[in-house]
Amino acid sequence: MIGVETLVEIQYLDRQGLNKTQIARRLGIDRKTVRKYVNQDAKTFGQKSGKHQSILDPYKPYLQYRLSKFPELSAVQLCQDISTLSCPGKDHGGFLP
Repeated sequence: MIGVETLVEIQYLDRQGLNKTQIARRLGIDRKTVRKYVNQDAKTFGQKSGKHQSILDPYKPYLQYRLSKFPELSAVQLCQDISTLSCPGKDHGGFLP
């Protein structure tokens, strides 16, 4: 990742009419890096995109319940538990996602 100063310089040089290869050579960075940051908004620079959903999110209430009742359960046991949750015909105790 580049610093804010480099971001500003990339955008300045782009406005001056230099192409991406020329900007990259002048700043000593890769052309693909220039392409990535040439239109980057300085206000959102460095911010992470929105939180990605975890594959476990639908099962978190169930996992929290199981751990509160049985704190000695291992991750392997919990994984086996949630792998059976999507099997039809099983009683899931209201925790089916």
